[in-house]
Amino acid sequence: MKLDQLSANINQRLLLAGIMEAMLESELLICKALDISKEHYYAELQTDITEGEINNINGLVRRRINREPLSYICSHREFYGLDLYVDGRVLIPRQETEIIVDKAIHFLKSKVNGTQHIKILDLGTGSGAIAIALAKFFPEAKIYATDVSIDALQVAKINCFTHNVDRIVNLMCLDGLTGFNGRVDIVVANPPYLSKNEMIGIQPELLFEPHMALYGGLAGWEKSVELIESASQIINIGGKAFFETSPESIDAISREISEMATISKFEPHLDYSGNNRVLDISF
Repeated sequence: MKLDQLSANINQRLLLAGIMEAMLESELLICKALDISKEHYYAELQTDITEGEINNINGLVRRRINREPLSYICSHREFYGLDLYVDGRVLIPRQETEIIVDKAIHFLKSKVNGTQHIKILDLGTGSGAIAIALAKFFPEAKIYATDVSIDALQVAKINCFTHNVDRIVNLMCLDGLTGFNGRVDIVVANPPYLSKNEMIGIQPELLFEPHMALYGGLAGWEKSVELIESASQIINIGGKAFFETSPESIDAISREISEMATISKFEPHLDYSGNNRVLDISF
């Protein structure tokens, strides 16, 4: 069987499984199984594929038909221009989370005294995506990246070494902020924020991602409020926190944190779809 015939066959199988971007994903799965680039793939479309290669490809296709996320199968996710290693130990970084990086960079660049002594805390770092992106922009800063999951921190460690920021990003295994000593200038976080009802009806791919990285409490916003309250105790005056959350939770979180004495103001920011996604909190 030639490569283009196999690709067409996989495309149909993925479509029947309800996978919308079937053509793109079939190409990526083939490239992963054969360990070739997309350029090589297009150059070899008329090449005959061996039985062993077909078996390797079909193994990955079966995983995707079972709705395992493509990022886990390919062990890769791009985030803020970075090629990150991901597997089932961590939440897959989303494009919406890049907004946190944008807002943090804008805030840090506005600091009158520069960023040499800036301290950043990435709360619930997962794959290390946010911390590593900020480390690339602010190599002179002190960055702490915490997670309750040792497994997740092992993935973050891989990514820190890959992107040469292992001496900038300090990985810490903490449950929330319990045990964290010192103060910081900015906290960034993408905490779990799905509600109990949302967890019942989630798309199949999310079942492969860590439950603790998704479930935010009965209403979805409880964990965010808990973490914001903890963060408010360690952020310096003039500092900020940027928390990603669900558009449905913004009002509830705003109501809950409005009485916190250390907070001077807060406002939501829109995601790429025009929904309130990131809460910008000033101290």
